[in-house]
Amino acid sequence: MPKFKRDEIRSRGIEVELNHALSLDTDVALTYGYIDMEITDDPNLEGKTPVWVPEQTASAWVNHQLTTGLEVSVGARYVGESQGNANNTFTVPDYTVFDTALNYDLSQMDASLSGQNCRYLQRICSIKPRTVAMTN
Repeated sequence: MPKFKRDEIRSRGIEVELNHALSLDTDVALTYGYIDMEITDDPNLEGKTPVWVPEQTASAWVNHQLTTGLEVSVGARYVGESQGNANNTFTVPDYTVFDTALNYDLSQMDASLSGQNCRYLQRICSIKPRTVAMTN
C-alpha cells in the first residue's frame, strides 16, 4: 500500500452523533459519518480514493443499566464499500457487524466482556475479556 506525504490527500466529510436517554436506565447512541477522500498529488494515483477508506459509516447502540454498576449493551456497526487496491480496480463490499457488551463498575475499576461480530442470532457469541481499565 502506498504511503503519502502531507498535502497529498484531500479529505472532506461530516460526522453526526445523537445520544438520547430513553429512560433512567436506557440510552441510545446513533452515529453517521461521510467522508470524501481523494489522492491529489501523485501522478499515478491522482483522483483515486485511498485503500480501505469507506465513504459511509454508521452505528447504533442501546445501553441498559440492569442493576447498580451492571450494564448491558447491544449495537450494530455499518462500514460502507471501500477500495481494495491503490488503483481502485476492485472494491471491498460494505458490511454490518453486530456487537454486545456487559460492563460492571467495580468502584476502583471497570470490567467489560464483549462479543464482537455476532452476525447470526442463532449462534452463541464468543465472549472474551475485552478491557479492564483503572479509573480514579
